[in-house]
Amino acid sequence: GDAFGHVQFWDGRMGTLLHTFRQHEADVMSIVASREDDRVFAAGVDSRICMFIRVKTAMGSTGEEGAEEVPTKWAVSGGRRPHTHDIRSLAISQTKKHGDVLVSGGTD
Repeated sequence: GDAFGHVQFWDGRMGTLLHTFRQHEADVMSIVASREDDRVFAAGVDSRICMFIRVKTAMGSTGEEGAEEVPTKWAVSGGRRPHTHDIRSLAISQTKKHGDVLVSGGTD
């Protein structure tokens, strides 16, 4: 995330930008990914939490070791404003009763 409200997804192996989303009106201050890396949450100064989900696309080319790679892309899944001021931090807690729980903290 950056100071312009953009959330970007990069290919870590190749160092290339995959997707850019402008879902926030101001600085993105916190990003957290699920343990499975299939969901990402971003929050910031605009008191909004946005969820991005990994979407599998059609089968890709065969990799070097013969296993087929499944290309993925990211999509915006939703957003909420649970706070009245800046959201400074996000975390995902795993509980036995409720599964993954997103926790946010801010100035309010």
